[in-house]
Amino acid sequence: MNRAALDRYLDWLQALDAASLGEISRHCAEGVRFCDPFHDVVGSDAYAHVLAQALRDVKDLEFRVEQVAETADGALLAWTFAGALPGGRRAFRGMSVVRLDAAGLVCEHRDYWDSVEVFEGVPLIGRLLGWAKRRVAARSWRP
Repeated sequence: MNRAALDRYLDWLQALDAASLGEISRHCAEGVRFCDPFHDVVGSDAYAHVLAQALRDVKDLEFRVEQVAETADGALLAWTFAGALPGGRRAFRGMSVVRLDAAGLVCEHRDYWDSVEVFEGVPLIGRLLGWAKRRVAARSWRP
C-alpha cells in the first residue's frame, strides 16, 4: 500500500474547497468509484460533482479523519463530518474503505454512515424519524 499517496489524498479531502476540487486527478483514478448512502458513481468527474454538491449544500463543511487502519491495497478510515445542515450545525461519524491502484491513485472510496442523522434536524422529517427510532429501539430490547 502506498501510504504517501493515501496521506496526500486524505490531506486533500480534509482541506477540500472549491479551488482544490480541480486537483481530483492528482489523487483519484479516472474510473474511481465513490459510494455512500446517497450516491454510487463511477468516474472522477462524477465524484467531483458529488464533492462540489457537498461543498455547496453544507456550509462550514469539516471532514476530519480520526483513525487510519492500513490494508493491503488501501485503508479503513474513521472520520467525523460536520457542517451547517437543515436544522442547524451537526456532526456525525462514519467509516470509509479506500482502495488505491498500482499507481497510488484512489480507485474506490466507500463511505458507511447513518443517513438518518442527516434528516434528524429537519423539523417534520426529524420528528418522524425520532419516533420511528424510539419504536424500533423499544421493541428490539427484550430481557
